[in-house]
Amino acid sequence: FRFSSEMDIVRDGALEATNYFFSIGEQENVLELTFNHDGRSYELGTAYGHIAIGVEDMSEALARLKEHGIEPERPPYQVREGGSRIAFVRDPDSYRVELVERSA
Repeated sequence: FRFSSEMDIVRDGALEATNYFFSIGEQENVLELTFNHDGRSYELGTAYGHIAIGVEDMSEALARLKEHGIEPERPPYQVREGGSRIAFVRDPDSYRVELVERSA
């Protein structure tokens, strides 16, 4: 792994979180670690918050998941203008899985 970049998430003028991105070889941003500055804890105690998986086509991925009875928590959305579309689903153990549509 090599450090790739970091991105601060600011909400209502306050630093909420910092995302740290890591790459492997030519593959950019294959791992993202998030530090929450706002003191919130995760619902699952000391477990992780969620994992993220890159998908080529969000609509196709959600259609395939729907065939198995899996629906997103809410419709896909962008965190920031020009950013990738994301959506969250839950695995069979109720862990959150973030789907990130890879940019073309």
